[in-house]
Amino acid sequence: MSMTTKIKLFYIFLALIAVVSVFSFFDVFTGVRALRLNPITELEALPNDTDSDGLDDSDESYWNTDFQNPDSDGDGFLDGEEVLSRHDPTVAGPNDSLADINITQKVAGLTIGGLLEGSLKTSNPEFESQVDDLTLSVVDDSLASFVAEVDLSKVRGIESNKESQEMYIQNIASIWEKFVKALYQEIEEIGPTVELTNKGGMSNSDFIQYFITQRELFNSIANEAIQLPVPAKWLEKHADFITYISQYAEINNSLAQGKDDPIRATIGFNLFVNLTDSFPSVIESFFEDLSLN
Repeated sequence: MSMTTKIKLFYIFLALIAVVSVFSFFDVFTGVRALRLNPITELEALPNDTDSDGLDDSDESYWNTDFQNPDSDGDGFLDGEEVLSRHDPTVAGPNDSLADINITQKVAGLTIGGLLEGSLKTSNPEFESQVDDLTLSVVDDSLASFVAEVDLSKVRGIESNKESQEMYIQNIASIWEKFVKALYQEIEEIGPTVELTNKGGMSNSDFIQYFITQRELFNSIANEAIQLPVPAKWLEKHADFITYISQYAEINNSLAQGKDDPIRATIGFNLFVNLTDSFPSVIESFFEDLSLN
């Protein structure tokens, strides 16, 4: 499936808004590397990780954490563990979700700080690597906020037998049908929605309302999937499906909030393009792996 020209132009439009709104005084994204679309999935031993907390020292700078303290906020969790689980390593829980962070404001503050202390000055011999580190950290931070944590305790697992599996396949196919319809409808409608930004940019009320409506639509489909009884052998696959739907809900949420956080909206739309490009293989893989026994 290929994106339409309007969709690709919309991505460029969002990127320009993000750059102009935050970096108009400083071209920090000149020569930036391609966005990394796979956030870290586990803590690894890092060569430049002074306190062995799962964040290398350059990441510590981005998160404003103490590179000599593995638990900067003192809540009992390593800084790297918190980032991995989408929590702010500088704020003790429970109200420390990364989903609540305004990426644009944080990057603006970090960029200004980098300029003042010298690491983001073009005269710095490490300028390019500092820009790369900042950019990749921003992308990882943002992408982590799009992945929902599915609580399997909310999903009712049932015995795996031929009858339960046949019933599940019938029910999940109906939910997939709703999801596919919602996704294809958004692809068709996004062109006219983009044109709304000609009047007020991402502050246009109709633009905002469209993505709020889409967010609620995908959330309702995810909630329906959560209520579905699932044969025990397919619980993990089912959770992955719910996570996949929830990503689309959060992408639409980021676009609805684009006027306040254009960088996250930009990354969210880039994720939308990539997820949608791979959608046919996702649905094919899902049903190929459902074998009756």
